[in-house]
Amino acid sequence: MSEAALALTGDAFLVRSLGRVRVVGKAEPLAIYELLGRKGETLAASEAYARYDKALADFIARRFEEARTGFREARGMRGEAGDGPSDFYIAQCEAMLAEPPPPDWDGAVTFAGK
Repeated sequence: MSEAALALTGDAFLVRSLGRVRVVGKAEPLAIYELLGRKGETLAASEAYARYDKALADFIARRFEEARTGFREARGMRGEAGDGPSDFYIAQCEAMLAEPPPPDWDGAVTFAGK
């Protein structure tokens, strides 16, 4: 969900950040979130989500090795369920390690197509 949609829900839901993305036709990145459940519910994967959050912070701070390790750990904590967002960011980390972003990179992932 977008930041605007999240704002409309008040404080009723638990979410995790999926980062900021820049989509085709938009110059400014958009913050997007995954809906996890209602506030007050216990999340079975809360430790994995905390590890993911730390890895996302490392990614934004350009610490791609640490981020990749963190996303792998978060994915592993989810067991057979896996974790699509962690898999996505593992691939992003590998791409950034192979070809580092420019100095003015703002931490957003840019999608070239729809």
